[in-house]
Amino acid sequence: MTPQSDSSLAHLVRRKPSIGILAAGQWVSSVGNGMNAIALSWVVLTLTNSRVDLGLVQGVGMLAGMFTLFSGVYVDRWNKRRTMMVADAIRMIVAVALFALAVSGHLTVPLLVILVAVAGLAGVCFSPALFAILPQVVDRGDLHAANSLQASSRESADLVAPALGGVLMGALGPASLFLINALSFAVSVFSLGMVRLRPAPAPPPDREVDTNPWKAFWHEFIQGQRPLWGDPFLRRLVPMGMVTGLASVSITVMDVAWVKQVLHGTALDYGMFVFAGAIGAVVGSAMSARVLERMAVVRVAIWCLVLWGAFMAALSLVPVLWPDLVIMAGWGVINGVLSATLTAVILDTVPEEVLGRAVGTLSALTNITSPVGAVVVGVVASLVPLHLVFLAAGLVVAATAVGFRGLRAQGVPSAE
Repeated sequence: MTPQSDSSLAHLVRRKPSIGILAAGQWVSSVGNGMNAIALSWVVLTLTNSRVDLGLVQGVGMLAGMFTLFSGVYVDRWNKRRTMMVADAIRMIVAVALFALAVSGHLTVPLLVILVAVAGLAGVCFSPALFAILPQVVDRGDLHAANSLQASSRESADLVAPALGGVLMGALGPASLFLINALSFAVSVFSLGMVRLRPAPAPPPDREVDTNPWKAFWHEFIQGQRPLWGDPFLRRLVPMGMVTGLASVSITVMDVAWVKQVLHGTALDYGMFVFAGAIGAVVGSAMSARVLERMAVVRVAIWCLVLWGAFMAALSLVPVLWPDLVIMAGWGVINGVLSATLTAVILDTVPEEVLGRAVGTLSALTNITSPVGAVVVGVVASLVPLHLVFLAAGLVVAATAVGFRGLRAQGVPSAE
């Protein structure tokens, strides 16, 4: 793997304008999603001041995401662009409903749970489709560059969203972010309509077509799992992801409680807190290719997990805003390196025709413990100090690095 320079990415966009349109549309949508997430967490704590409710709302959203385990089968069957456009249209309607309920004063935690669940269910088809559509937008040889462009777009959106969201939420209230999110989905739908795609690969000519829909579904589902269980790195990644998902959900769910209730910060402070993690992720993603040139993938995974846990533990020991911003930036760097590394492994390992199924399954299985974790963390954080929750979670994440020891790099993309 070689790092993608700005010039090579610009050259790709000139040759394949559709990848630029796709990335731009998803950038706008990611900014909207990021601001919506900030507003959602802030609203829950403002309504009830309950960490249990915060964990419940976040857990429902994560639970909906578990359906990616099966949605990949349909993503690989259906027109991927149309699937993404319908999913974004549904999420746009949800965002409009959140805005209307918030400004009218009728927004409650039960309504939040329902709307978050609907948006999450729509997203279970969108995420695998976005990953699987790339081979239809660019040639196989451009996949790494296209993925790098998508990652850069997403990460730069993650930079803009918390900073801008914190300012707008402080000035206009959280309801304004729900409306902006709805508009961002409209932009995404429009941009997807402008993307030019090459035809999806046809099924093998000798493939048997089962007329029984249930048998056909399970046959296609199992077919999509083979690349995951046949590769030693991806096979080991699943249980490791389950453990880290359970532990790391503490920071992803309780970050707003840490800022609002422990640090006694404002909406702007919360935006800065999330922004620090996002800017670290951008740096980490940019570093990932160079890291892989110098270190085997397995070693990258081990070190990332150790450092990830160390930063979470450090955060628990320093309940002061400015040092916490530095810690969050370091945590973001590690997340950026690890995320970009795993994405590159999947693109190199999984065949295009089953990419939607494999990504959906991997996403669901590695995050299957997150919904329960969100609820459990909400309950535990209401009973014990939050810094103890962060400390325990950090130690668990660091300990999972042991699970990758002794794994050979067979089936994993090389660093050349």
